[in-house]
Amino acid sequence: MLKTSFLTKHKEQILFYTMAIIGGFYGGFAISNFDVLGSAETTNMIRLVISFLGKDYYQSLLCFIAAIIYLAATALSKLANDYIPKYIHIISIFVDFLVTLWLCFAPRSINYILVLYPMFFACAFQWNAFPGAKGYVSSSIFSTNNYRQMIFGFTEYFEDREKNKKSLEKGRFFLGTLFWFHFGVAIAFLSENAFGNYGALTNLIFVAIATILASNGDGSN
Repeated sequence: MLKTSFLTKHKEQILFYTMAIIGGFYGGFAISNFDVLGSAETTNMIRLVISFLGKDYYQSLLCFIAAIIYLAATALSKLANDYIPKYIHIISIFVDFLVTLWLCFAPRSINYILVLYPMFFACAFQWNAFPGAKGYVSSSIFSTNNYRQMIFGFTEYFEDREKNKKSLEKGRFFLGTLFWFHFGVAIAFLSENAFGNYGALTNLIFVAIATILASNGDGSN
């Protein structure tokens, strides 16, 4: 009874943290294999400019297509949230399921951007399908702003503990996001080292957990 009520009360946050694990897994997988953050479009667009100026037009074309994929996923997630918000979580998790299978069996001999195309789509969609929890805007696919918000929360709390009591909760929430995101990074690295390409299948554990949580209601308070 206690466990059930705890899960019900904190389901939105638990689901979000589970998605942060998946986001961290993607990031860990991409950096371990290709030394690039496949969940962030910033790196890709920088490489697009550098490749173009360096007259590597094939590479710049691949980066341009990756940017279009990110654009399409973002637009589709916006449309899904506008017209079928009830299903946006399940759609995002199903995309993660398909992408995890792709990462497991994708040939490593092809250009790394081609391998990461599906990850670009999945991460962009996930970012908008799971924009945060408990009223906090937080990314489940990269860490910089979460790190910043955690620092702000704890700093505000220690500035005036009586006046800024809620800032402690804010700091703890973003600390949790950071922890679970980097837990996913660690799992990706360890799984890859232990099982090679098939290590990507470890991510299906968290995809399954997210599916259960999202299917049991909409994951919101």
